[in-house]
Amino acid sequence: MQRSRRLAGLLLLVVAAGCGPELEETIEVERQGLTAQVEQWRKLVEKYFKYQHVTWALNIIKCESGGNPNAYNSSSGASGLFQHLKQYWPQRASAAGFPGASPFDAEANIAASAYLLYASGGGPQHWSCKFSPYEDFNYVPQFYKNGQPVGCKPSCNGSKITAADCGVGDCAAYGGTCVDDSLGVRCISVFCPALGKKKVCASDKLIGDCDDGKLTTGDCSVYGAFCSTAGGTAARCVSVFCASGPSEVTKAHSVCLPDGKLAQCTAQGSVTNPIACPSGQSCVASGGSASCVGGSPSPTPAPDSGPPSASPDAGSPTSPPPDPEPTPGADAGSSWPTPTPESPTAPASGSSELQGGCAVGGAPTSPSTLLACLILLALLPRRRRSA
Repeated sequence: MQRSRRLAGLLLLVVAAGCGPELEETIEVERQGLTAQVEQWRKLVEKYFKYQHVTWALNIIKCESGGNPNAYNSSSGASGLFQHLKQYWPQRASAAGFPGASPFDAEANIAASAYLLYASGGGPQHWSCKFSPYEDFNYVPQFYKNGQPVGCKPSCNGSKITAADCGVGDCAAYGGTCVDDSLGVRCISVFCPALGKKKVCASDKLIGDCDDGKLTTGDCSVYGAFCSTAGGTAARCVSVFCASGPSEVTKAHSVCLPDGKLAQCTAQGSVTNPIACPSGQSCVASGGSASCVGGSPSPTPAPDSGPPSASPDAGSPTSPPPDPEPTPGADAGSSWPTPTPESPTAPASGSSELQGGCAVGGAPTSPSTLLACLILLALLPRRRRSA
């Protein structure tokens, strides 16, 4: 026991004398669950695997072969770093771009494993190693310094995004997807291209502006329109007066607006130049066009409010008529209008109708009524003298 301790102490002195950094690197790798023999394949693994799966893939190598590219299982025939079975190897190698390669070719073995994971639809279940937490396919890779995690490399895993602070979110929750390109790792709208600007329809109502995957929207329906890309043109708001729906290809034509004005629809589906039709004409739509035409409907008469008041003819004098001549036989102090036969009309302006049908300033309504009025008027002067 004491001899073993002395050897261990000697080893530590040797390390301190000149092998410290190399040993520290090995310890660092070990703390991530990997050995130096496995770590030597990191660059090739990064070439064929997505970043978030690199640590997982290296741990599968550690589990299957310990990092030995010539590893061989005599009982099953499994070979190479990822231990591919002999009967499946030719097809996998060919599909990965290495036809005829040996399973002991490290790069061919790694490339075939990436194909098996991503392209074949098999997924991670082809390997059953469960010896460390790093072998979890959903493990979030982290940066290490002195054996301690200090953050994560931003990455995508489907629609999920991992941020530099190791926080994980789902872009799909906001109607997006995760991309990793020249602008970095980020969520973009499913309606937008990852790079560049473009106008899009997010729905029949919403029109959007894309800018490198970011989407801002406006509501066409606020302006009595819908969003359309019909005809292969850029997304735009199309007036409901210019097309029947989002799928109709718009064209230039004239239309009638609800207020009776004549307007023009542009080829893009917007309404311009509304004008009122000339007096006596109305806007009429026919055959996919519209115009102002004559023969507008006559105005509807107002409800009957009683007989209209008589107005003087244009040639009538404005001064009151002269007093009528007295009828022979009547007293000099009394006079009355001489009736003239004419058709019954409404009382003239300013006249008043007496009880019983006798009208002052107008024609009597009947001969019998006129006679009664004359007798009454003849008796009035005599009563005054007798009084």
